[in-house]
Amino acid sequence: MISLVSRFLDITHYTIENKLLIYKTIIKPIWTYNIEIWGCASKSSQAILQKVQSKILRMITNAPWYVSNLTLHEDLKIPNVREVIFEKYAKHHRKLETHPNPLLQPFTGHWTAKTTEADPARGPAMR
Repeated sequence: MISLVSRFLDITHYTIENKLLIYKTIIKPIWTYNIEIWGCASKSSQAILQKVQSKILRMITNAPWYVSNLTLHEDLKIPNVREVIFEKYAKHHRKLETHPNPLLQPFTGHWTAKTTEADPARGPAMR
């Protein structure tokens, strides 16, 4: 996937805004498709997606090695993978709670959202 993305983003005459638009309209929908299911995925599986996202953001900005991934996310206003997973996961479960199908009711109430206060950079924790 990185080689495919690099073809789009390595073109030097695109501005950062245009590269971000390509990311938001083409690349992000690919990895966020059915992402609410990743809410119960292991941290190592989520870390794989985060590494890919960080590499793509580095391609977009052509950032040097000493710029942190956190800085890239903050400057570009792009949430990290864990935040996106949590947002979609929570939205999915809120929809389940109000769904008229009674067969879905046993699947509600099995999740809680709790923000990790010890390390806010890690973001929300799902338990």
